[in-house]
Formats: sequence, structure tokens, C-alpha cells
Amino acid sequence: MKRKWLLGIGRALLALALTSVLLVLTVSLLLSLLTAREERSLLGLRAMIVRSDSMSATDFSAGDLILSVTVDPEEIREGDVITFRSPDPKQGGATVTHKVRTVLVDANGKRSFVTYGTTTGEADRLPVPSENLLGRYWARMSGVGPFFSLLQTPVGFLCLILLPFLALVLLQLLLCFRALRRMQREREERWLEEWEARNAALSRLSLWEARVRHFGPLESLMPKPQGGIAACPPQEHGDAKGGTASPRANVQNTNRKEEHDS
Repeated sequence: MKRKWLLGIGRALLALALTSVLLVLTVSLLLSLLTAREERSLLGLRAMIVRSDSMSATDFSAGDLILSVTVDPEEIREGDVITFRSPDPKQGGATVTHKVRTVLVDANGKRSFVTYGTTTGEADRLPVPSENLLGRYWARMSGVGPFFSLLQTPVGFLCLILLPFLALVLLQLLLCFRALRRMQREREERWLEEWEARNAALSRLSLWEARVRHFGPLESLMPKPQGGIAACPPQEHGDAKGGTASPRANVQNTNRKEEHDS
């Protein structure tokens, strides 16, 4: 019982570990796909790898992985950290995450944002139009940027995602195969026990039949009475041509003889 209890705990822990590893691999794969192209989003969430230390004084540093969530431009306020596509031609439309210093609204009600990096405190050259807004900074994962950069390479994807995933699948198949073998073995053991029990019952029945054939019917196996009236041995009946007479015939002959003498 204790061994089965320990085996059950071991299987539960192994299943939990496999589930955790698979979850980590799945999340890593999703983040890798998101960071491969910064315009991609999943449920309004974008993942980006920080390439510079322009915000290291306050929020995040180079090598961090940051997450930004899509928001309406009307919700942006001064002091928010936003992710946007840079309007500066010198940056070639690069994705930047900086802090909002000022929110500008023109005569038509169109909004734009003056942004800056907290490390230097210098404002970016051009305000960010609302249509360039990609999202608002939400969270970061410190120092994991190089890992996800490696995942974007074929070798890194093969070694860190595909091979571990295949190993987990094979391990799970092995566990399923062992469980099926165990179930088959238990079924065979139950069948063997039933077969032995049936054979034992048939053996007892055959032994009883052999005893009956050897000793006669059941009445002959009954114990004879002890003391008192003794059982009379069976008498042979005489035939019409003469032979041993029965006791009743002897009594009748004796009676006739007495009558004749009288």
C-alpha cells in the first residue's frame, strides 16, 4: 500500500513537471514568434527585445524583454511609457519605447506625443502621431532578450524548442505505453487467478465423482448405527425350484407344522 502511494505521488509530480516544461516551451515559442516581428500582436499584446539603454534609468535596460498592450490614443497621458513606430526618417521606422513628456492636440483634435528617453532626458526629434502608436508599456522580463534572440535562429529553435518538445512527446508516449502494459499485465493476472480457481473447483468436483463411483451412492457412505439394533444382513430369496427360503417362508412352514401336530 505504501509503495503504491509513493508511486502515485511520483507520477503526479512527473506529470506536473512535464506540464510545467511544456507550458514554458509553449510560452517561449509564442514570445519568440511575437518578437520576430514587432508588428505582430497576440490579443493586443506585443513582445519586444530592448536594444538600447535609453530607458535604463527608470524602466528597463538593453537585453530585457518588454510587453506592451494595445490602447486607444485617447487614453495616453503624460508620464506614460508608450511603444510606437518612430516618425524620424533617420531611424527608418524602428520601434521605440519611450516616455511621454507632452500630449499635443491640434485644431482638428488629432493627438500626438512628445517623447523622450529617461537616461538622457532629451526629447525625440519629432512628435509621435497617434497613428504610429503601437501600445503602452505593461511589463518586462529582465535579461531574457538574448535567449529569445537565439530562438529566432534556426539552430536555437531546433535545440531549445523543437528537440525538447519532441523529447516530451516521446516521454509521454512511453509513459502511456507502460500504463497500457501494466493494465494488460493486471488483466492477465486476474484471468490467471480466475482460471486457477475454476480448475480447483473442477478438481474438487472430479474427486467427489470419483469417490462416488468407487464407494457407491451417497447412502452407502452414511455411517452405520453404533449399538442397539444391529443391521440384518440381506437374505437371499429362494426360487420356485428350491433353494434357500426367506425368513417369512420359514415362519409360515413352522406354523403349518405346529397345526398339523396338534
